[in-house]
Amino acid sequence: MSEKGSYKVSSVPGAVRSLLGGALRPGDPSFLIVGALLGGALVTGCGALRAPTALEAAQADTALALARPLARFEEATGVGAVPGGPVYVSDAGRNVIVRLPPGERPDTSREAVLGGPGGAVGQFDAPADVDPTDGLVIVVADAGNGRLQRFSDEFRPLETLPVGRGYAAGGEAPARPVFDARTGDTNDLGGGRPVAAREPAGDATYALDAAAGHVLKWEDQRRTVRVVGGFSDGEGVLRDPVDLAVGSDGTLYVADAGRGAVMTYDRFGSFLVARARGLAGNVRAVAAGPSGRLYLARPRSVLVFGREGRLLRRVRLRLPAPAGAVVDVAPAERGLYVLTPQALFHVGRLL
Repeated sequence: MSEKGSYKVSSVPGAVRSLLGGALRPGDPSFLIVGALLGGALVTGCGALRAPTALEAAQADTALALARPLARFEEATGVGAVPGGPVYVSDAGRNVIVRLPPGERPDTSREAVLGGPGGAVGQFDAPADVDPTDGLVIVVADAGNGRLQRFSDEFRPLETLPVGRGYAAGGEAPARPVFDARTGDTNDLGGGRPVAAREPAGDATYALDAAAGHVLKWEDQRRTVRVVGGFSDGEGVLRDPVDLAVGSDGTLYVADAGRGAVMTYDRFGSFLVARARGLAGNVRAVAAGPSGRLYLARPRSVLVFGREGRLLRRVRLRLPAPAGAVVDVAPAERGLYVLTPQALFHVGRLL
């Protein structure tokens, strides 16, 4: 070593030596470049090679600059896309759901708007998320009103699901669906605060209740409500869940900032394993994509994981200054939608 903390470039190939010009430090960006040029190995202080950690290997992958947004919003909170169809965005600043036509450059003059401020059916108070499912049913996490609202693709109200302590029997019974529930003066149906919602086609409905710190699951017949990630789940208990996703095989993924991991559960709610340990401390969202891939959104980056939980790539995002940090992502047919509070972007294929 030429000095404390530096490394002789003589321990690496000549092409790399000429590129870097003499010294190599673990904290330098060039250190990661060398790892890539050496086929995934990194240089140690003795000139030996070691395998990079998952994060080191991914850090050198991709950096993308996001410039022109597809649409702008006041305070966007969630995004969902129908395969080959429209894109839906929840905008808490206007208390509406915005539907944009399909395409990487949608015609915003053709956007449709659902909702407005209030507690009646079809109105919202700080909508936190939207799931357009297969395009036939739209599910909205109406956070401020403590409920999920379900609509047809024509924006006709179908059902209201109170989230929290319950809507009947003095709050002792599980929350049951009602059609024309109104919050009245309380502005609070079930006492909960749903911040994420998913409804896999033909399966069940999930809501992440941030007030209670667990996930609620309604079966397709709406007769039972299951709690996932509660105190009785042992290793699977949630600490600070922020978002959820459901894979094509029914696996439930919950991004938990408190545990710094993505907690996974089977279709019956039994805990499986914690993924992405140490990479999800500042996670904002999680999304399940095709081929079993999982997308983990952080304020300035997106991590892509394979079916078995292996980190495939880290994509660092350069966002325009007014856009803010990433709040949600949604897989698209050809890439990924990236949402910030002020804008929606589209990026191409990440792998």
